[in-house]
Amino acid sequence: MKYSHHLKVICLLLFVTTTYYACKSHAQKQEREEVVTTWIGKTIKFPPNTICQELGEIVPCKIRFPKKYNILVYTDSIGCVSCNLRIDEWKRFEQELDSSVANEVDFQFYFFPKKNSNLAELFKRENFRKKVHIDEEDALNKLNDLPRDMQYQCFLLDKDDKVLLVGNPTLNANIWKLFAETIKK
Repeated sequence: MKYSHHLKVICLLLFVTTTYYACKSHAQKQEREEVVTTWIGKTIKFPPNTICQELGEIVPCKIRFPKKYNILVYTDSIGCVSCNLRIDEWKRFEQELDSSVANEVDFQFYFFPKKNSNLAELFKRENFRKKVHIDEEDALNKLNDLPRDMQYQCFLLDKDDKVLLVGNPTLNANIWKLFAETIKK
């Protein structure tokens, strides 16, 4: 009798757990579809006054002459910036673009820092030689009302800054494949 009761409890727990994860997975898929549908085709507005840094040193921001494709990466400094940014992955992605398309792609890194000095140290330590925008007023986010979830704070843009793809390729290899395929077409 006890064995039968335990078996019923275990079956009930398995059913509840399976139902919970199925619902959660469905909700996540719905959220992903909603974000992508909302953002595809939108034009990103860029703030005029950001500070630019290269290897932690302040440098003049270049006038934007959008290339055929731009990859926009927005990062705030909530939590572990080096964990969230994944600089090694971005360096690898840039190297993966072969020479035939490398001149057609620009990477735009925008940071909304809480502690600017930590970013400078991070860029020096990682030897991250890209010019980055330090957006102390969070103007990029305010102008565009960017998604709050970091997995949706990266965009592949066309030359007119219209969103072609949404998603952070450092968090999902399939997203990078989509980015690369679109760029190489």
